[in-house]
Amino acid sequence: MQKLDIKLKPSKFFIVLASLTLILTLVLIISLNLNRWARAFLLAVTMRYGISIIRNYGLLTGGPAISKLTFDASGWLLHDRLRTSSAELCPDSTITTWLCILRFQITGQKQKRTCLIFRDSLAADTYRQLLVQLRTNQAYEAEKARH
Repeated sequence: MQKLDIKLKPSKFFIVLASLTLILTLVLIISLNLNRWARAFLLAVTMRYGISIIRNYGLLTGGPAISKLTFDASGWLLHDRLRTSSAELCPDSTITTWLCILRFQITGQKQKRTCLIFRDSLAADTYRQLLVQLRTNQAYEAEKARH
């Protein structure tokens, strides 16, 4: 089993997608038939929340944003600014050629963590290695579940 040590970098695609979503939301709020104060309040709250999402998760500067993944014989390790946690990859993860939505069950916790990895977050070779490892792991887990 090959060890993977994946350091994520900010995804330009995620930042553009989140920015466009924020801009469209702001346009919708402006077009609402509300009084000026209600509209200003909604704009301020939405802008603050949108900027925090982009800063924390798009630029990977927030405490809970996963910035590094490690996989070896003992399993997955998730690294963020606050801690390193061992985890198990959940079967409801989604793997495509341009985006991986990885769901992890943290050891000893009920809550799951989600990690979005866009193709531009990694070098092309590293993204390919991740896809191979995830598909191999997925096939192994499916075979294990059958027996």
